[in-house]
Parts: sequence; structure tokens; C-alpha cells
Amino acid sequence: MSSSQTLNLQYLISEIRKLDDIIAIHKSQANDEFMISQYVARKNKYFRELINELTSPQLTSFKSYHLLMLLLEKFYKEPSPIPEKISKQLENELKELEISL
Repeated sequence: MSSSQTLNLQYLISEIRKLDDIIAIHKSQANDEFMISQYVARKNKYFRELINELTSPQLTSFKSYHLLMLLLEKFYKEPSPIPEKISKQLENELKELEISL
């Protein structure tokens, strides 16, 4: 892994951590659902980028997948409700996949 990839991964993790803290503050103080949803969307965007980096062909390994598991456990410990824009069919398909695990 190049140093630029390492720095990018560290940056993404740092941003996710910061957003997690901001979300927790907003939930405890203002409970402003609009702002919380904006921060959650940004956190999810950074997490998608992190997943893409860690699953890129040059980084794919047991260790990169293990790191993803650790990151999921750390930053997504509370199950978030399924967004309303996901169809019932997709929700059911995701539940079936979960059961198959």
C-alpha cells in the first residue's frame, strides 16, 4: 500500500470518527433530525469510500476485510432504521440475506 493510500484511509477514518462525535452531540443536545440526517449521510459517504479503498484489487485481503468488520462494529454499533426510500421488496430481500448468514 502506498503512503498516499494510507493517508487517505487515515483521513477517511478520522472524518468518520469526527462525524460520529458530531452526530452523538446533536442527538444528545438538540435532537435536530435534519442536521443529524445530513451528518449521517456524510458519514455513510465516507464509509462507502473507505469500503471501496479497502476492497480495491491491490488491497483485498483477509486483513482488509477484518479491518472493515472492526470499522463496522465501531461506527455502526446501533442498527439504523431502514430508510423510507428503500422498498419493502428490497427490505425483505436484505432480511433473507441476513437470515442466510
